[in-house]
Amino acid sequence: MRSKVLSYALVLISAVVFFTSCEDNDSGADISKYAQKYCLKEITVSVDDDNPTSLIKLDYDENKRIFEIEYSGIDLYRISYNPFTILCNEWGGISELLLNDRGYISKMVFRNEGDPFSISIEYDKNEHPISVTRIIDGVTYTTTIVWNGDGIESTKTTILSGNSDNNPYMDHSVKGKVKNQGSQWPTSMAQLIAEDDGMVPLVIGGFIGRAPEYLPTEVISVAGQYSVTTKINYSFNVDGSLSKEEGEEIRPWGGKRKLIMNYLY
Repeated sequence: MRSKVLSYALVLISAVVFFTSCEDNDSGADISKYAQKYCLKEITVSVDDDNPTSLIKLDYDENKRIFEIEYSGIDLYRISYNPFTILCNEWGGISELLLNDRGYISKMVFRNEGDPFSISIEYDKNEHPISVTRIIDGVTYTTTIVWNGDGIESTKTTILSGNSDNNPYMDHSVKGKVKNQGSQWPTSMAQLIAEDDGMVPLVIGGFIGRAPEYLPTEVISVAGQYSVTTKINYSFNVDGSLSKEEGEEIRPWGGKRKLIMNYLY
């Protein structure tokens, strides 16, 4: 879905920040809002018992705020807080970034070589993302996230192109429930919210809403006539931080795929 520009010229995303309270003179944003409880350094992924490869790497400043994210070895995000800005090599052109009064990203506008690419995000009163709208090359993708208390119940992505009606693109529903001990975004849940690889690091970094307090043990993904069921197990460290995420995909055409995410601190 993402309109990817493989250019290493960094794009400056300038933030217009609307804070009603809790501003500090050092950063222009509340340090405690962005300080990480656990300084996650890397997420590795292995597929079907292959050797693990790096998925995400993170670095932090002296206030435990993320200042750099490397994703899949090619996408780089550099974040500063005075004022809040992001340098990104993900999309080309002049960009815009808006934060809501809680400090979460509410809008991103990228200009690549073609049409503008924008992402808008809405939140509920509990700081959970409930809607993500992307406009890419004139096509609108809208993901609606339904919450059941402090856990995600389902997501639904539709496409609106030109004069056509909303067409189903991807639906996810979940089963089971385990306590998210460290209140972190696991990769599987970040992908449900994002539906777009380029947003995943920003969700995991805590810039797109508060993480669910409960995590599902099964995700059913439906695209057209195809359905894939993923069973998920989570492991946690003694301090409550996420240690491992193990998923097993059961595919309609037969066979299974095993994915393991390791969280390193």
